[in-house]
Amino acid sequence: MADYTQAFNYMMDDEDAQRKGEVTPDPSASHADAVARFGINSGACPDALSEGFYTMPTDQALQWAATYYKFHYFIEMGGYRIIAQDICNKLFSLAVNAGYVEANKIGQRAANQCLTPVAIGYLPLHVDGICGDQTIQALNAAAPEELLPAIKSYACQFYRDVAFRQSWPPRKLAALLARANR
Repeated sequence: MADYTQAFNYMMDDEDAQRKGEVTPDPSASHADAVARFGINSGACPDALSEGFYTMPTDQALQWAATYYKFHYFIEMGGYRIIAQDICNKLFSLAVNAGYVEANKIGQRAANQCLTPVAIGYLPLHVDGICGDQTIQALNAAAPEELLPAIKSYACQFYRDVAFRQSWPPRKLAALLARANR
């Protein structure tokens, strides 16, 4: 089964590779004054603000972030049930960036692409973003060397679609495509 610490470190390489823990402006349409630290946005996570996350020492904040991500993303996306560490790492990083429902949909689409119904008696997954037993079984049944590129491809398509709908600047899309392809 996948190891949370490895998945957390992989994801943090996308969020704050140097682990500096700097507080940076991260506004959104609904939270113009939001800030982020270790990828945690104050508008999306008001508990972080009320618990002093943005002012606590860096080591303490990193531990707080690790606990937050574990319970709000890793467990929700079924991380402990995924066998291949590389698959878990990628889906966890996507869950943090795009939400665990979208990450699960990407994983479901990729598993459907990699598994053939006739070969193993597998029924295609319903792409609903729910990480149930069938999704975990499919992710674990697919060959990681085929599944990982498929996940990356679907993640890139997701980012392109959102970029088109929201008129993202090219620089933002390029950064997210790089994250998806890492």
